[in-house]
Amino acid sequence: MEKFFLRFHPTEPVLAVKFSQELPDKKLSMAKLQEHLMFYRDDPKKCVENARDMIRVNDDQSEMSISEWLYRINATKMIQKFTKIDCLFVPDIKDNLDPRDPSALDPEKFKFTADDLYLKLRMNSVIAGTSEAKEDFKYLTSNQVRSIIAKFVKNKIMLEELVEMVEDQTITGF
Repeated sequence: MEKFFLRFHPTEPVLAVKFSQELPDKKLSMAKLQEHLMFYRDDPKKCVENARDMIRVNDDQSEMSISEWLYRINATKMIQKFTKIDCLFVPDIKDNLDPRDPSALDPEKFKFTADDLYLKLRMNSVIAGTSEAKEDFKYLTSNQVRSIIAKFVKNKIMLEELVEMVEDQTITGF
């Protein structure tokens, strides 16, 4: 991300480092990143100050790359299957749906193993647009992370230590 920032602000190497540190890897589409840099093309300091805003508003799947979408739903092992059939952006999914069930992936194109059944269900729920899947797709606040972790970790001290390790708006419910 530093190199990309430097294309817009070549005289600001220090800000480029700060910019890249503000944004987690693989969570933004190139279009979203470029849009942000273009918007702040005359103000590199504001570009860095407002970098985290891109994460908070990055729930629009219509311009998202398939790799970013799979990363968000914790399904990165499927990237190769999607790219093999030229499904590179989320809108491309509509061309790869089951003709008998337009809310599910085409089983002829996507062969899931028995170990992948949960993954298949998760992907299909996101494609179908269930309210639960929409909520899970969003990035979580630390309080939301705490409520999820608390279901599995009963020790309050350990729970708080784990929550402190997670930055706000960096993980999804998946």
